[in-house]
Amino acid sequence: MSILESEREEGRPCTYKPPNYRSQHVLTPKFTVPRNVFARVAAIANDNGLFTRNSEQTIESLRCEFCQACVPIRINISKASLSRSHRRTMKKGNIRFASSGFKRAPNREAQFHSTIEQYSHLMSSYLHQRHDILSTRDNLRPEIIKSTNVLEISQRETGKLSGLALMSIADGRVMLDKIYYDMKQSTDISLGQFVLLKVIEAAKEKGLEFIYPAPWVKGSKTMDYKKGFPGLETYQDGAWVDFDPDLHASGLSPAELIASETRTKEQVAVIEQNLRY
Repeated sequence: MSILESEREEGRPCTYKPPNYRSQHVLTPKFTVPRNVFARVAAIANDNGLFTRNSEQTIESLRCEFCQACVPIRINISKASLSRSHRRTMKKGNIRFASSGFKRAPNREAQFHSTIEQYSHLMSSYLHQRHDILSTRDNLRPEIIKSTNVLEISQRETGKLSGLALMSIADGRVMLDKIYYDMKQSTDISLGQFVLLKVIEAAKEKGLEFIYPAPWVKGSKTMDYKKGFPGLETYQDGAWVDFDPDLHASGLSPAELIASETRTKEQVAVIEQNLRY
């Protein structure tokens, strides 16, 4: 029997297609699991075309009632050759910003206390400016401490934190929970794009295989930059294929989602004994 159980999530505003509200099935662990354990569960779920949120330890079906707008995507590192435009972004960004590379997220109270102020300030500012969402330090705390890794971008001259990627890494996969950045500094350079490019660079250096970002949504201005990323694939008919924004305009069908959820539960159940201890 799998450690995962199905729940119904309703009433939460959709940041991808406002003013819609989410109405979907999610898979959650039956008990609280360590973040490194959930990272392994998340790797399995993402391989099956689902999306995970480390901060809430949930696996989302990416399909709401009456809506199939969310398209699962991943970056295949072996195919991720940067375009001329991406190389320009990297060159310009590397002059102004320094990257920490992948580092462990704070998990002890002392570590967390030393970083929470700068993390939460950047995150709450981004959410307010980008999505008109007001968040407090306490709201943001779980998102930080339930990620296994972070990547920081800071100004070379001042050392000020300018960008942040929260993620979990397991079994050669990067499950990207969220990217935050200082929108005031994203005028002559797409800072969000630069952060993701640095995640790709760091993943290559570590010899990792795939990066799973949030889904792509056709027609969403905040999602448009994703369709041009290198090595992009989408999940169809039980397999990952090269992504084409013209062909892959909608997400998984109900039948495909049921199959993906079933496979995820079965695969997690197989390794459950190792996951628990």
